[in-house]
Amino acid sequence: MSRYFFDIDDGEVTHDDRGVELINLNVVRHYAVRVAQDCASRHLGEGRSRSVAVSVRDPTGRRILRISLNCVIEGEASRDPPPR
Repeated sequence: MSRYFFDIDDGEVTHDDRGVELINLNVVRHYAVRVAQDCASRHLGEGRSRSVAVSVRDPTGRRILRISLNCVIEGEASRDPPPR
């Protein structure tokens, strides 16, 4: 297994200094998508749209993957505050 680092840009860049040990690049890709989805989901309550990018670095520090998501809420329900 190798350690991969997942840097997040959701308006602020957060560099991953700890990383995650994963077995192969297919698992790395799925993990990066999940990280991007989680970040976008957490921030959607703050507004009607959110862009998130996740850059993945390998153990040498080389960027091997970048995933970006743009989430937009449209329609009447987008004006209501999120339920508590």
